[in-house]
Amino acid sequence: MAEFDQVERFQFVVARQKERDSLVLNLVLRGRVVEREALARALAERFQQVCRLRLDGVNFVPAGSIPEDGPTIRDERRWE
Repeated sequence: MAEFDQVERFQFVVARQKERDSLVLNLVLRGRVVEREALARALAERFQQVCRLRLDGVNFVPAGSIPEDGPTIRDERRWE
């Protein structure tokens, strides 16, 4: 994530939708204005190159939405 200096904080969220896991990236941006669609596209492409996984979405969330001491990956799947 270091190559994207527009990003202040990030968190991956793993969830289960029907019979498939989903992976979404939540981002808090630094104060300056950025082209969000271009940034989301660049991040998703870079993530796929490095991790060989495709993101299901990129969400831009308000400052304070991702706790400073929160986990980098939040697993919301429920196994019942």
